[in-house]
Amino acid sequence: DKGIVLASALIGHLRRQSVILPALNAVERASAEAITRANRRIYDALAEPLADAHRRRLDDLLKRRDNGKTTWLAWLRQSPAKPNSRHMLEHIERLKAWQALDLPTGIERLVHQNRLL
Repeated sequence: DKGIVLASALIGHLRRQSVILPALNAVERASAEAITRANRRIYDALAEPLADAHRRRLDDLLKRRDNGKTTWLAWLRQSPAKPNSRHMLEHIERLKAWQALDLPTGIERLVHQNRLL
């Protein structure tokens, strides 16, 4: 969500078209609206193929783990630590948990990879 990049592109486009530039707050509002619309399209594209069971499993990721310190989502997002047998087993457990979500095949292709980071 690079609002400044979008606003700069809009100003550049208006200048190339020889259009008198609007007030800065109008450019900001237009850029914010474009970002909001784009985000909604992304959310809709990712949410549409999900069944209720998928949504429940994703909601469960927001619950705290048994240790109570982190959520399941935070645990899944942890990067692998230095390679040793314990860390490798933990990483394998995280991969199994991702697979257990059983998300629809190809859902990641609905949105450009840079938007998923």
